[in-house]
Amino acid sequence: MINVNGYSFEGPFSTTHPLKSISGVYLILDQRPDDYYTVDCGEAHDVKDRVSNHDRKACWHHRSTGRLVVAAHYVQGELKRRAVEQAIRTSLPFPCGKR
Repeated sequence: MINVNGYSFEGPFSTTHPLKSISGVYLILDQRPDDYYTVDCGEAHDVKDRVSNHDRKACWHHRSTGRLVVAAHYVQGELKRRAVEQAIRTSLPFPCGKR
């Protein structure tokens, strides 16, 4: 479990297999020996599908110096998902997917 701004994220996972095909917010993290560093954040109706087929994967790999991992916070409703994503995006740096 990873906690960000009071939201609990499942993971981190080194593959997308454990992700659920439900609505939520995802974090792409660069796992280094000393800590996790944020790479990207987003929201999707189907977290597993979005992360598996993401158009910014090249950016993730370019920005990572450790091991890429993913974590997910599952939340129903588009407005709630977007609110969680915005709350996290405003508090942390994300080199990929700036909005």
